[in-house]
Amino acid sequence: MKRNLLLFLVGFFFVAALKYAFGQEDVSGVSWDPVTVHNPMDDVLAVMIFAPIVGFAIGILRVLTLSSARPVLEPIRLD
Repeated sequence: MKRNLLLFLVGFFFVAALKYAFGQEDVSGVSWDPVTVHNPMDDVLAVMIFAPIVGFAIGILRVLTLSSARPVLEPIRLD
């Protein structure tokens, strides 16, 4: 447990050091113009439409591969 916590803390401080080394702490340099940016509702709508379709297709493929799997035959050991 202590080893995992130590690894987490080392990784956290490493990522924080990288963040500050590349200037990510300055929020004044990030800006956007709402007139030139496209509407995010198109992206949200695409995700809401395609996520159930892709999930259904993956589920059908899993059911088909599960039911068509050949049984594993193992020899009977009579010890």
